[in-house]
Amino acid sequence: MNKPVKQRRATGQAALDYVASRDPKRYRCTAQEEAIVRSWLKQLPPNALIWDCPCGAGRFVNTAVEMGLRYAGADVGLPMVQQARNVSTSALVAGFCNADAERLPLRDDSVDCVNLWRLLHHVPNEATRKRMLAEAARVSRGMVLVSFHHPVSFTFARRLLKRIVTGDWEMADITHWRLAREAGECGLEVVEMQTFHLLSINWFAHLRKR
Repeated sequence: MNKPVKQRRATGQAALDYVASRDPKRYRCTAQEEAIVRSWLKQLPPNALIWDCPCGAGRFVNTAVEMGLRYAGADVGLPMVQQARNVSTSALVAGFCNADAERLPLRDDSVDCVNLWRLLHHVPNEATRKRMLAEAARVSRGMVLVSFHHPVSFTFARRLLKRIVTGDWEMADITHWRLAREAGECGLEVVEMQTFHLLSINWFAHLRKR
């Protein structure tokens, strides 16, 4: 994972800030995003194993448990992992570890689904993104779920102005065509893409291992 992202996830305060930023009261599309994830996860058989990396503060732990799926989480930020461990005591939670999405500590074809959520748009370097997608393809038996930020959106125009002023170019804006191309070069194919509306910055993709 690129260094700025690692640094932003490396402190206890960063983990607390992350939890606060994901409060449904602040992020109004939580329910819509959850519905999209569930629509794809329900295609998995009962007791299937989800590898969630980055797991953040454990947002999808209860999603998996409620659907009768096993869950394992990992994050490059150890404080994030510590937050996620407190979410559930269910036997369906296999555990957590400190890991980088570029180098997953898993055998080939060892999980049923890899969840790369709210990650790719933090990685401006294409080669790094493709290492993450290739690792997801390597360890998954079939399904890979990703989210990304699309440049054809109202939010992108506002963000572009901010970047020009601040000089902060640490985000990546990825069209659905570019995501399909990069995923294809990593052994994945697009099953479905969804977004909240056509000019939303938030896009989501269900990929399948070829």
